[in-house]
Parts: sequence; structure tokens; C-alpha cells
Amino acid sequence: MDMTQYLGAGDFLNAVKVKELKLENKPLKIAKIEEKEIKEKRKPLMSFEGIEQTLVVNSTNNKILTKDFGTSESTNWIGKEIILQITKITMKGELIDSIQVKAV
Repeated sequence: MDMTQYLGAGDFLNAVKVKELKLENKPLKIAKIEEKEIKEKRKPLMSFEGIEQTLVVNSTNNKILTKDFGTSESTNWIGKEIILQITKITMKGELIDSIQVKAV
């Protein structure tokens, strides 16, 4: 049995993967946005042209894109470009790298 299907986090972009794949500050075209269950919660996932991994659109990035694109309707975001930036945030008392989006 191929166990890679059970790795989970491998399917999603995180700050480390963005750096490894050299995606930081490069324009990425939004290909698809879909909703999936992750850890028993429904989450929006954003796919990009030419990239296997998806981005879990957190609340902060949702607010940024809604403001930047002028609409909360994600179907209107398809085909638009964004950049991924690495920023520091505090999570559970620890300072960590996080992905923040910006419309191009």
C-alpha cells in the first residue's frame, strides 16, 4: 500500500514548502477553490496553476483577498494572481513563520 496518501500535510503549502519551492513573492494564478474537511472542520483550499500542493485559506488570508479582489465570492477569484509572503505570527505563545497572501 502506498502510504503517501496518508501524510496529509504534504498536500498543503506551508511556510517551509513555500521557501523550498521558491514560491515566495512569485505571482501564482488561482486555478480552483474548493471546500474540504480537514481535522473535522470544513476549510477552503486554493489550488494554483502548475503547483501540486494547495493552500488552506485561513481567516486572515480570506479577509485580505476579499478586500483586494473586492468580492467575497471565490468563484470570481479564479484566474487572478496572488503572491505568497512569509511573515511571523504568534501561535500558542511561539513565534512561527506563516503564509500571508497579497493580490497582484
